[in-house]
Amino acid sequence: MIAYLVKMVLCSAILLLAYYVLLQKEKMHRFNRYYLLLSLIFALVVPFIKVKQQTLATTANEASETIFLVTETTFKTVSSAIEQPVHHIDIWPNLLLAAYFLISGILLVRFAKNLYQLWLKLKNGKTVLYQNTQLVLLPQSIVSHSFLKYIFIAKDDYNNGAVNAAILNHELAHVQQKHSLDIVFVEVLRIIFWFNPFIYFYKKAIQLNHEFLADAAALETCNNVASYQYLLLAQANKPTFNQLASQFNFLITKKRLIMMNKTTSLTRKIVKQLAIVPIIGSLVFVFSSKTIAQDTLQKLTEKVPSKVAENNFKKPVNAKIDKGMEAHFIKSSIGYSATDASEELVKEYETIVKKYKKDSTNRWQSIFRDITQQDRSRLVAIFKQMSLQQQLKQNVVFEKSLGPLKREVPTETQFNNFKKANFYGIWIDDKRVKNEVLNNYKASDFAQFDISKLYGAAKKGRSYTHQVNLMTKAYYQNYYDESMAKKDEPMMVTRFTRNVTVVK
Repeated sequence: MIAYLVKMVLCSAILLLAYYVLLQKEKMHRFNRYYLLLSLIFALVVPFIKVKQQTLATTANEASETIFLVTETTFKTVSSAIEQPVHHIDIWPNLLLAAYFLISGILLVRFAKNLYQLWLKLKNGKTVLYQNTQLVLLPQSIVSHSFLKYIFIAKDDYNNGAVNAAILNHELAHVQQKHSLDIVFVEVLRIIFWFNPFIYFYKKAIQLNHEFLADAAALETCNNVASYQYLLLAQANKPTFNQLASQFNFLITKKRLIMMNKTTSLTRKIVKQLAIVPIIGSLVFVFSSKTIAQDTLQKLTEKVPSKVAENNFKKPVNAKIDKGMEAHFIKSSIGYSATDASEELVKEYETIVKKYKKDSTNRWQSIFRDITQQDRSRLVAIFKQMSLQQQLKQNVVFEKSLGPLKREVPTETQFNNFKKANFYGIWIDDKRVKNEVLNNYKASDFAQFDISKLYGAAKKGRSYTHQVNLMTKAYYQNYYDESMAKKDEPMMVTRFTRNVTVVK
């Protein structure tokens, strides 16, 4: 969500800047009107646009499936994150959400109040049909303004014939061109996306462009530009009445007076409009979401970090393995036979493995926790009798032990960051502790640490996104001694696949 909002704000800012630089000073008001409105819509939807990027295969055999490895050495870390939920209450997201709805509520109330004021005027005023629209005659002296199909003018001015025809034509242009709908649209966006500061500049730009359009329509019936400008200046000091209405004296600026006498050649218009095209194309590329498209649908094998959480794994592997994985197995092999093991032995191996599979989930991680020493020893014995190709087809395999984790002390910066409960969950010597417990330690008190990111369901019920496992010096020494004592024992590894979407 944060990424979407940042993209939306930046995109709207760039498009608004392009308007100020290329379009605002040119006399092509209809194009500018649609540009401003569509820019807002574009900024809202461009992060959802998906752009395909063609990529070459990174291996000789590109695939639609990826193989993940999970070892019994790291399963303890993964399962501890899953089995020991700790709930932290982070008040800041709730406060920010409350602030958002409070401000949006205030803006919504103001929007409703403005609509209500216009409705009261319509209810209390007398209406007169005028060129397929309605004049609303009000008892007070006001500046002429319009909303939807209604033009609001002073009753005395109308009865005395004091309403200038140019003023009526100006407001009539607002009505006929439905400028009120643009303003309502921007107001709704401002209620929802009030934190985007550029929304406010968009509204001013749209309203000023509305005045350019209405001025142009009024001047078609009033050939004297100078007299029309004097008429504008005569209305300049009169107060405004409603944020939603188009008013005759809105933004009496030098820009508006200059625009009446300005001309823009057709060539200049075309060049300016075409200059927008590469900007739009660049924004689509930069702010859209990317989808990687690959040319082939062969098999890809990838070893990923062993800290991948359990819930990423979908279904067992039983597919042809590429040369990269074969080379890995040879390098880490505990031994294999030059000939295939008998079908009876392979069936016995698979039967033992399936005995520890969770039937409801199609996963095998429970084998690390539940397997007996007798079954484990039997699996190792059968595994060594298999050929390399038979080993590669198994979901549970054995490799050389990696040995103990190396001694690694966190830096002071890392250690201080671990105290952030909204980002890190802390384990010390395989026990879950609160982050503030770290205040009782120094970074140098620890001999080893590792950081793993939580994925999928492992994040459920947690306020943090990463798990940190710290070992004190004494605990690490015991761990190291135990690991070295078992360094000659093979390591059990499970392999799983998940689908990877490949776009043709």
